Amino acid sequence: EHDLMPVTADFLVELGTEELPPKALKDLERAFAEGLRSRISAAGLDGGEVRSFATPRRLAVLISALRCEQPPQKLEKRGPPLKVAFDGAGKPTRAALAFAEGCGVEVAALEKLETPQGAWLVYRGESGGRPAAELLPAMVAEALAELPVPRRMRWGASHVEFVRPVHWLVMLLGHDVVECEILGLKAGRHTRGHRFMSGGSLEVKSPAEYENVLRTEGFVVADFAARRDQVRQGAEHAGLALGGEAIVDAAVLDEVTALVEWPV
Repeated sequence: EHDLMPVTADFLVELGTEELPPKALKDLERAFAEGLRSRISAAGLDGGEVRSFATPRRLAVLISALRCEQPPQKLEKRGPPLKVAFDGAGKPTRAALAFAEGCGVEVAALEKLETPQGAWLVYRGESGGRPAAELLPAMVAEALAELPVPRRMRWGASHVEFVRPVHWLVMLLGHDVVECEILGLKAGRHTRGHRFMSGGSLEVKSPAEYENVLRTEGFVVADFAARRDQVRQGAEHAGLALGGEAIVDAAVLDEVTALVEWPV
């Protein structure tokens, strides 16, 4: 048991899939990261840097120093109109008493809200913020559901739909797995490396080591831009070795980058 919840922790989510459509990969990566970032910001959990990763078999987002708990949330609840809340003698009616009880306060603690449309009883207070681990699963599920996918697939006997069949889900907040199920997958801490060059599953102990575990144990360069540079350099060196110059078209370079995890 932890005595004190840390204030911030790194967050990692990785969805492992069958080979994603190469021409859509960059857009899927961007949309997943943005969908998550905007939800995390709206919930008041803003962390540090947001990094995204995409290979043929995975989409992932890493957010450093995410807040582990929302700040306290301001509440405002509108109750009955004043003319219903108090009787002719100025005593609170059952409507006012029931509203106050529902808010967990005395009638005297309620405020009055005057508007051009009339006057109401109103409760203003604060509620404690919710833990990030409770909020993150829904954010991830919504961001995945919103991805710009022209046609979703179903597979096996499952009713789950996604752009390609899904096989594993990593979700970590700090060193802890975020317990949840998304797209029919239970979250864990095991990723998979290259389909042919790496055997079995690879453990990710913390979000910060994700990229390195894949590179050193899995033969996977998870970062799209880094992989793109490797493909371009490889083509240019091959061209020079033949006494020529490689003509590297940007769109073809993106497509090849989206087809491989370990460029050679």
